[in-house]
Amino acid sequence: MRRRASDSQVHAMSPRVVLLFLAAALRPCAALVRLHSNSFSFTFLDAPARFGPRVGSDGICGSLRAAEPAEACEPIKDSGGRRGAGRKAFVLIARGNCSFEGKVRAAQKAGFDAAVVYDDEEKASLYSMVGDSEGIHIPAIFVSKMAGETLKKFARGEDDECCINSSMDETAGTVLEACAICLEDYNNGDMLRHLPCKHEFHKICIDSWLTKWGTFCPICKLEVTSS
Repeated sequence: MRRRASDSQVHAMSPRVVLLFLAAALRPCAALVRLHSNSFSFTFLDAPARFGPRVGSDGICGSLRAAEPAEACEPIKDSGGRRGAGRKAFVLIARGNCSFEGKVRAAQKAGFDAAVVYDDEEKASLYSMVGDSEGIHIPAIFVSKMAGETLKKFARGEDDECCINSSMDETAGTVLEACAICLEDYNNGDMLRHLPCKHEFHKICIDSWLTKWGTFCPICKLEVTSS
């Protein structure tokens, strides 16, 4: 029978051990968020919040727009209610200055159907957002800083451009037409590097990324070997 750690044991854990526990708890919950149009498709790993409803097995799709103010610590100015009948709208929110729960409540109050919160620093793993579920009726997910910046640049507020899936899809993930690091379109003659996870980037961009941040794909976080 597995015994629960006492408060004193938890407090005695080093930050590294706590992070390892968080990563282990997060990994089975990972899912995907995808932004697409006729000319590009971006797919990123996301971590569902540990409060509020979960995305159903069929996933949900809707338009995506950036919150104003960006961190949604005050009421969001742009309402999610201005859309076609039966259409869903999601809001992109920056991490920082208030709780995850507060951001999701602001999104819900503004009429959005889901909240996408992105990190304010680039890290090798994603956080699992925590908060009080009472009164929260919309799902929320957490994505990396790079994912958030890419979504913010390319989102056009079009119906069904953004889809949130409840489970991993190994066939998704290839980034087309643009490099997810510099966000510039690929041009004829550009040197690209393909990682084992099948994501591709400008060679100079990904080489610089791997040197600075570590051996993992900036999109799906899959470890990249030295070879």
